[in-house]
Amino acid sequence: MTIAELREKLNCLYEDGAGAVAYFILKIENQLCIRMVDIKNEFLDDLKTCYLNSLTTSIMNTEDARVEELQLLQISVADQRDNALYEYDLEDIPDEFAFFNTIAQDGEQQIFSSNNDSLKDLFGYVIAVGTNQNKALLFKKHFTTSYFSPEKFCIFESDHRFTKLEKPMIRLDTNFEMLYVDGTIVIKKLDTLEKYAGFHDVIKREATVSVQAITEADIVDNAEVLRDMVDEVSFARKLTKTAKGSPVLGKIPTPAIINFVKNHPKLKDKIKLTQDERKLHLDTKESKKQFLKMLNDDYLRSELTQAYYDSLAKDTLTVEEQGGE
Repeated sequence: MTIAELREKLNCLYEDGAGAVAYFILKIENQLCIRMVDIKNEFLDDLKTCYLNSLTTSIMNTEDARVEELQLLQISVADQRDNALYEYDLEDIPDEFAFFNTIAQDGEQQIFSSNNDSLKDLFGYVIAVGTNQNKALLFKKHFTTSYFSPEKFCIFESDHRFTKLEKPMIRLDTNFEMLYVDGTIVIKKLDTLEKYAGFHDVIKREATVSVQAITEADIVDNAEVLRDMVDEVSFARKLTKTAKGSPVLGKIPTPAIINFVKNHPKLKDKIKLTQDERKLHLDTKESKKQFLKMLNDDYLRSELTQAYYDSLAKDTLTVEEQGGE
């Protein structure tokens, strides 16, 4: 999906007839449970407006230069650029995200009741905006700072007089973290995704496949050392990107890679070669990181100035932009 396609799908949310429904995601004994939230009809339009405004500000308002330049990248090849959204394109989906599909397929869920449920179990909440045929689900992780307990003697103003809060209360934050639309999960920030234990397991499995691909490519004499860093989520995600979209691995001959490392002003001091100079040898954490950056072709050289650059974003030019026909 492109950012233009995402915006097109979200446009229908602004049409007449669109509404809003709120859901609490409770975590009870490590199991996630969905509860529909019964909100007075007079406040539902306000709820919809708040979340549509959040969508407009962060994704839809192309008159804002930063929003207009927003990109949608696949999570499997994410490069952590600042101004981007991320489409979850891995086949393995964490159990913690199952509520998206459940709500999308069947909006009618058990109603939250303080007699049977507790706000202390709140994991997050979903606001569904749109119609039965076209809707988006906006998810926000709940944090304890948004929970107000009567035991803390919370007060609020009522008819010009402050009164004590008698029941637990939460504050809904319209700054959503994930979006589900037309079967696709879109993440606003990668570090948000890394907070979920389920994603850790998924990305570690993907990273292990990447290590195997590097081993089979026979570029490194000790590729097994990469397995030592699979438990580090940010490194594991870089490994996943390597297997999914490396422009080097399996495409550039090993002698050319060796020659590149030997002559690069930075890499020649970071990555060692074997004694016969036929393979690379990774002996430090830094050498492993630089090796992955090299496989992802992050090291570029300007044709104009001949200067070397470390570049995350390497957006391929179209034929027209390259000057072709």
